[in-house]
Amino acid sequence: MMPIGTRAGDEGMSIDHSKTISNDSLGDLCRREGFSQNSLPISDFAWKKLIRFGELIPLSITQFWGFEMSLSNDLYEADLLFCVHKADQFNRFVNGEGGLLLFGDTISKQYQWLGSKWSDKSDEMHSSISNLWFEYDYSDLVTVGHKPNFFFAPNPNKHILEILSSAEIVFSHLSRMAPILEGYGQLLKCHEALSGKAWISQIGVMLARSYSSIRVFIQDIPKNEIVIILNKLNYANASDPILIKYLAICELYSSQVNLNVDVDHKIGDKLGIECYFNTMKSAIDFMHKLCDINLCTSLKFSAIKEYMTLINFDKSMNYQSFFSHFKLVFQPGVLPYVKVYTGFVHNEIARKVIRTKPLQKLNHE
Repeated sequence: MMPIGTRAGDEGMSIDHSKTISNDSLGDLCRREGFSQNSLPISDFAWKKLIRFGELIPLSITQFWGFEMSLSNDLYEADLLFCVHKADQFNRFVNGEGGLLLFGDTISKQYQWLGSKWSDKSDEMHSSISNLWFEYDYSDLVTVGHKPNFFFAPNPNKHILEILSSAEIVFSHLSRMAPILEGYGQLLKCHEALSGKAWISQIGVMLARSYSSIRVFIQDIPKNEIVIILNKLNYANASDPILIKYLAICELYSSQVNLNVDVDHKIGDKLGIECYFNTMKSAIDFMHKLCDINLCTSLKFSAIKEYMTLINFDKSMNYQSFFSHFKLVFQPGVLPYVKVYTGFVHNEIARKVIRTKPLQKLNHE
């Protein structure tokens, strides 16, 4: 394991571990099936912190979760993300002791409202939302009651105006810092800017960071058309030579390049450029290039390459470890940086989730 230090303030957690929601949580699974920091570039301290927080998240509500880590520094810590795709289980969780333990009193009431709406088959919200995503920043894993960043996947079969309506209802209920009305107009512009098979896969609000903008995830963009979309959105820096340079690198190495933007009265300066790969070799080659242009440290390259090399799908295990994608964050006047996303997924949905083929052959096929 890498000899990595911890940040000031990491000592002492206020999570009450005398109470647990069940003996079948995300944290329990990682212990039981042997998942450890040896297969991820995460320090001993950060891993224990993640697992302790994971004890509050039952497997009954998530079959798909993961970690977000920076490639551009040598801090071996991670944000935690998990996906919820079963409305009934989520509703039972938030209305029970588990929801209170994870979210705290005030926030759990907000999610009780959402769980009730989403699980009610007669409610429009039931057919409007495909799944929910929750993201906890590493710094917020020391205590319960923090608002996670929140995203939902809109039903792609719904009309864009129905999606806008659902987003406005959900976001205004979950936060006093609800997005301004102009943000929904910009969300509509994002939809109108799409071409080919591109679609809006997720909509969210960065509640943990008190942002009032809407984060929009655009997926399956035709090759080399990101700049076209940015121009349609009147993005002020669409012709920035630095952005063009990084987009060219992403398009060269990646099988698919997606985009996420923040919108309020206009599109924000910061862009997330997500890079997906069909093969692990292509992903590793991309990391090599990131090292060449000083966006990936040598320690992170070595650790994550080792992780990628060791990934081996094994049907004798209920959950598979996998590499998801890289995200290059661009903002004019700010040094770009890159994050890597890894995860665990249940065999039941693994084939739908995992895109990048491992270097090792699948066991027990």
